[in-house]
Amino acid sequence: MGLPNGINVSLTWNTQDDLNLQVRAPNGGTLFWDSRSTNDSGVFGADANGLCEVLSTPPVTETASWRGGSLSAGRYEVLVYYRQACNDAPVPVDFTVNVTVNGTALAPVTGSLQPPVNDIATVYISSFAINPDGSATISNGGLYTDTRVLPIGATEILTAPSIPLFFNSPTEGVIVGDQYYQTYTFSGEAGQLVNISMTRVVGNLDTLLLLFDNTGNIIADNDDVNSPSDTNSAMSVRLPSAGTYTVFASRYGKDVGGTEGTYTILVADEAPERAVNLDLPTGDIEVTLTWNTNADLQLLVRDPFGDSVYDDTPSVRSGGLLTATGNRNCSPTLAPPPVYHIYWPQGTRDIGAYEVEIWYQSECGDTTPVNYNLYIVVGGELIFTETSQIRFNERYVTSFNINLDGTATPSLGGIIGGSETLPYQAELGTAIVMLGGNSFTGSITPSNKFDVYAFDGQVGDVVTITMTASSPTLDTLVFLIDPNQVEIARNDDANADTRNSAINRVTLAATGRYYILATHYGAIYGGTTGAYTLALQIERPLPPTPQP
Repeated sequence: MGLPNGINVSLTWNTQDDLNLQVRAPNGGTLFWDSRSTNDSGVFGADANGLCEVLSTPPVTETASWRGGSLSAGRYEVLVYYRQACNDAPVPVDFTVNVTVNGTALAPVTGSLQPPVNDIATVYISSFAINPDGSATISNGGLYTDTRVLPIGATEILTAPSIPLFFNSPTEGVIVGDQYYQTYTFSGEAGQLVNISMTRVVGNLDTLLLLFDNTGNIIADNDDVNSPSDTNSAMSVRLPSAGTYTVFASRYGKDVGGTEGTYTILVADEAPERAVNLDLPTGDIEVTLTWNTNADLQLLVRDPFGDSVYDDTPSVRSGGLLTATGNRNCSPTLAPPPVYHIYWPQGTRDIGAYEVEIWYQSECGDTTPVNYNLYIVVGGELIFTETSQIRFNERYVTSFNINLDGTATPSLGGIIGGSETLPYQAELGTAIVMLGGNSFTGSITPSNKFDVYAFDGQVGDVVTITMTASSPTLDTLVFLIDPNQVEIARNDDANADTRNSAINRVTLAATGRYYILATHYGAIYGGTTGAYTLALQIERPLPPTPQP
């Protein structure tokens, strides 16, 4: 569509807090602080007050624009995030969104956002639509609500006209404009494990799935398979009883959301039942991994005593056993899909944290994208499932904790990264200040994934940091962050014979306050726990001797 004067979207607010603007175009392109251009001439402006590092004088503005030319007709979604409060007394922030399409200003959208809760941003969603004739309309939208909070009741959903689903047979649907959901039904058996997926086909649709039982209870949900890289939805559910189940297929934001498009929805009952067909054993704990290619993936489970079950150690003292190894050493499995299975027999469920790792270690000549399914079952109950993609040499880590009463609590999972996966910025102001020669003790627990320390360094200082576990159950990891909050060094294992960490003899390039992040392998996703000692040594060069 020809729009010679283009599109401009601006967000304005009157505080020094960190708000973010994001605009998602009908063709799937998106503009925000970490996606500053699109193939159709879209450009994002400055990230105002980003991470509260460089604060602007109010009023503060962020912009996303497309210069004149051939641009997509359809619905553009506008999101406003209250990402971080930049003062000690967080307050609600009022904002205004102004949209101009081909030189014509649309009605402004105004709203207010509460401060983030537990570092989770609050979100306001609106949208505007560009019609085929070049005219445009705008929707005020509203606040984003939790995934399971719906604008209509369960009774209305269960009684709405629905489309029947049949196992392993995909069905196509559409979300567009005010038609923000469709419902589907299928029949299942008690204990049956089903995989439900909703995959965008055309448009910018950001999918959302909910599953209702026949009494109107939501028993499972999924927004993104792997945000932000994959906004399709998928979930694996062990059905609690026989009966009819309702699938609610929608979009992010539901009634106030702005994304649109066609999609396919599929209910499958393949894995891990395929593993059951291989006569794999059951037990107190079962961890099963399946995937779709000839690639060699490795599954590893580390028990609360620090022992790991995997290829090289197929059994451990706590009772864990490796019973299926997929495409190990690039030898394709005889009965696809490839399956990894690690389990603890009945009566061997120890209290404590278990860490699960998937490593994509060899392509085996097959470059097909790897889609995997991970299932964790404790005491016969599916407590965790993950359906996603993994790339060559990536490692995915998650964990779960067996509580005193025998129940299990799963944790977050994700691809291992660096210090950027740790939300440490909010703790910089309360960091423990160290001097050269100091050592401090701390503890990593399921609720305390990392500790933050600080020291003042000078140009030319030579710094050594050691993090030593006081317990064999902790696998340490340490990061060094410079005064600009840039990671400049990290260490997992100081050498091949230890799980302790050491950053050795790093020369500082700037004067200022440095930060040390003491954590465990996997960072925010890791599962090992225990006490540690952190030590800092600073070698400061002597000042030059004055010349006579």
